[in-house]
Amino acid sequence: MLLTNNIINKILDCLFNLITITNKTQHLIKQRKDTLIALCNLYENIHFHCLSPFSNQDFVKKLINSFLRCTRDYTNDRFGDSGRLVRETACAQLVRLLKLINSNPQTKHFLTSTILHNCLCAILTNLCSKIDDLRMISGKSLIEFLNIQFEQSIEHKNELQNIFSNEDSIDWRNSQIVFSLIVQLLIYDKYRYIIWLNCLITAGELSNASQALYSYLIFHKTNNYLINLLLNDLEKVFREKQTLQIRIIIPCIQACERLLSQSTFENYYQENPEEFLQHWINLIQLFEDILIKKVDILNNNPTLYLHFIKLYCSLLQFNNIKLRNLIFKLVTKFFLHNYPWVRRQAAQHLYDTCIMFNDDLFSDQNEEKSQQIFNLLTETDWEQNLDQLTNIRQTLLHLFQIE
Repeated sequence: MLLTNNIINKILDCLFNLITITNKTQHLIKQRKDTLIALCNLYENIHFHCLSPFSNQDFVKKLINSFLRCTRDYTNDRFGDSGRLVRETACAQLVRLLKLINSNPQTKHFLTSTILHNCLCAILTNLCSKIDDLRMISGKSLIEFLNIQFEQSIEHKNELQNIFSNEDSIDWRNSQIVFSLIVQLLIYDKYRYIIWLNCLITAGELSNASQALYSYLIFHKTNNYLINLLLNDLEKVFREKQTLQIRIIIPCIQACERLLSQSTFENYYQENPEEFLQHWINLIQLFEDILIKKVDILNNNPTLYLHFIKLYCSLLQFNNIKLRNLIFKLVTKFFLHNYPWVRRQAAQHLYDTCIMFNDDLFSDQNEEKSQQIFNLLTETDWEQNLDQLTNIRQTLLHLFQIE
């Protein structure tokens, strides 16, 4: 059958529909993978043809955007993160597609700086994955991308090539090695946010990513400008609607708690106490908004509240009266939660934190008062009715000298 322009367009429409994720099609993982490969094969076979729709810049942009959407396929089913299989294919085929577009003198100028930047960020996002196979494919795709001679320049391309210069010897499946390289991009404005966000997501669940972040930040602990930018970006993470998903929120909160517990920001706090406290007061307000907006999801899995409790308690290490009082109010608010398990966790973690920072938190109180606090936290029956627990909370706040 002769492939006319009309038939090619119909085929492309069918293929685009196959990679569009809807409630009805999200389970079609294999079909999306195969469709990405089919689109690349089709482009490779007809892009030089005079009747090819790929000679149209808008159409090529649509094609690239379809691949970019597939690099963000986070479909979950009974097998877990099955979308990762689509993300793997999308990264590899996206680079293949870019090479084909760049090889055609009539279309290579379609690859604008913005398009190339978006493609690079998509690959870097997947390189930050906790999944070894996805990280390996993304790593190889990154090297292949950096070796393409595009007309448009890639910002900090030389620096990227230097960081990943030993590509032949990089074990992309080794998270300890890879994340120690990835975090070096935090210094570059163009990539800082995407790397910070995705490293935080992974660091919440993967210790090697957390350790790489910690080591990098400790090494740059005197770079107050960088730390301030990262804290600004952290506020952006919890403010933007597209990142307000539980799969992002919880790991980021876990990562923040880890970094705080390791005294990562101690130097910045000592030199810029007001700025540091304002950042965290802003963040706390964002966390409180999340607790309200996501209440139904959180109540379906009350263990998620523990991450907020642990993060709040970590902030008590900073001996500031304004922050301390705010944290005490918020942690004790969990004493009135509908689930007794959440109440007990809040009391236990507040008790552990008070023991750890006893001298700082109770320096101006007598031993009798501090013992009263410890007794209330450890001996209260957290299954009492809310009226009784409200009285206990008020007693604790009074002992903490909070009105």
